[in-house]
Amino acid sequence: MPFPAILTACLFFILFLHYSIFSSVQLTYFLHGLHLAHPAFLAKDWFVAYHSPPHPFFTEMVRFFESFSVLPPVFFAIYVLQIFLLIFAIFRLCRLFSDDIRIPVLTCFFLLFYFSDGLGQSTLFSNIVQPTDLAVPFYLLALTFLFENKILAAGILLGCSGLFHIHFAISGSLVFFFFMLFKDQSKNKFISILPGGLFFLLLSSPNWVPIAKSFSLTEPAASPEIFKMFLNFRSPHHYRPSVFELSHSFRILFPTLLFLILKSRFEKDAEKDIFLKVEFYIALILGLCLIGALSTELFYNPFLARLFFFRLSPSVLLLSLIICSHAFIEILNQKKPYDLFLLALTLTIFLIEKDSRLFIFLSSLLLISWKFSKNQNRLAYGLGFGSAMITLITFVATHRLNFFLINIFLSASLVFLLKLNWGSGLKKFLLAAIFLFFHVLLFNSFRLLSRDWQCLRFFARRFHRPTPN
Repeated sequence: MPFPAILTACLFFILFLHYSIFSSVQLTYFLHGLHLAHPAFLAKDWFVAYHSPPHPFFTEMVRFFESFSVLPPVFFAIYVLQIFLLIFAIFRLCRLFSDDIRIPVLTCFFLLFYFSDGLGQSTLFSNIVQPTDLAVPFYLLALTFLFENKILAAGILLGCSGLFHIHFAISGSLVFFFFMLFKDQSKNKFISILPGGLFFLLLSSPNWVPIAKSFSLTEPAASPEIFKMFLNFRSPHHYRPSVFELSHSFRILFPTLLFLILKSRFEKDAEKDIFLKVEFYIALILGLCLIGALSTELFYNPFLARLFFFRLSPSVLLLSLIICSHAFIEILNQKKPYDLFLLALTLTIFLIEKDSRLFIFLSSLLLISWKFSKNQNRLAYGLGFGSAMITLITFVATHRLNFFLINIFLSASLVFLLKLNWGSGLKKFLLAAIFLFFHVLLFNSFRLLSRDWQCLRFFARRFHRPTPN
C-alpha cells in the first residue's frame, strides 16, 4: 500500500475538515458518558436518567476517558486514527479495480469537493468523532474483504463496525448475508459463513441488548407514540424521503447512474467480476433503502423504520465515485486532445465555480462521450446526456416549466445538428463550446430571475394592504 500517499491524504482531510469537539450532534452522544463519569451531571434529565444510551460502547469510551480528564486530547487522537483508517479503506477498496494510485486520490478529491453524504444525511466522515464515523472505516474494510471472498475477515471487521453503531451490524449483516447467498456459488457456503458470523456476533454483542430494549415497550422512549413524534418532528430528514433535499439526493444518485452506464466499458477487462459484484451490492442497498422509504411514507412500520437502511447509502456513492474516477483515469491514459481538454475544463470549472450542476454537465459530456468513443456521434451522445441531467436539475431547482421546455428544445436541436454529417470536427467542437457558454448563461439567468421573483413577492407582501370591508 502507498502509505506516503495515504498519510498525505489523511493530513489534507484533517486540515480541510476543521476538527471540532463538544459541538453539533456529538453533544447528544456525550451526555450518558459524562453522566456516568460525573453522576451529578444531568442527574434529573429525562433523556439521561430514563433512556438507555443508544451507543453503549461509545458511551463507555466517553466515561473512561472523562474519568481520567483526558477526553479532548484522546478524542483528537482517535479522530486522526479514524481519518487514517477511512483513507486506508478507500485506497484498499480502489485496489480491487486497479493498482493505479491516481484512482483513490481522485476519489478522495471528489469526496471532499463534490459530495460525501448519503440518503437521509448519513455520512462517510465529518469534523467530529461520532459513532457513525467510527464505524464507517471498519465497514468499508469489511466490504473490501467481502468482495475478495475473505468471509472470516469480513465478519470480524463488520463486528467491529457494529460495535460502534448498531445500524451497521443489522443492515450490514443483512446485506452481507444476501450477497454471499446469491454470489457465492460454492456448495459449502453456509459452513464458510459460520466462523465469520460467530466473530461478528461476538464483537457486536454489546449493542444487541440496548437495541432489544429500544424495540420493547418497557423503554419509555420506545413507545409507538414517542417514536412517531421522533419520526415526524425530530428527525424526518433522516427517515422520510419526502423531506429529503432533492439536490442532495441527485448528487448521490447521479454518480450511480454514471456507473451503470459506464460499466459496459470495463466488461472485457480483468475487473469484470468485481464490477458485477459492485452492481449487485448497489442493487441490494437501493432495495433496502426502498423498503425503508415505503415503511415511513406509504405504510407505517416502526420496526423497519428504526433499522434506518439509509445508513449504508454513502457506500453506494463511494463505489460509484471510484468507478467514475477509474473512467477519468482511463481517459487521461488515452491522451486524446479532445478528451484531455474536456477533462481539464471539467476539473477547472469544478474548482473555480463550485457549481455541482456545471460539474454534472461537464462530467456527463466527458464520460458518456468516452463510452461511445468508437461512435462518430459520441459528442452528440455526451451532450444529450449532459443536457438531460442539467435540464432535470434546473427544473428541480427553479420549478419553472417554461425554462424547462425551452432548455429541452434547444438541447435536442443542438444534439440533432451534431449528429448530422456536416463540416469538420472543428466546427462541431465550436458548436459544443457555444452550447457550454449558453448553459452557463442560462444558469445565471435562472439565479437572477429567481432572485428578482423573490424580491417582487417580498415587496408585494410588504406593501400590499387589504382594503377594509
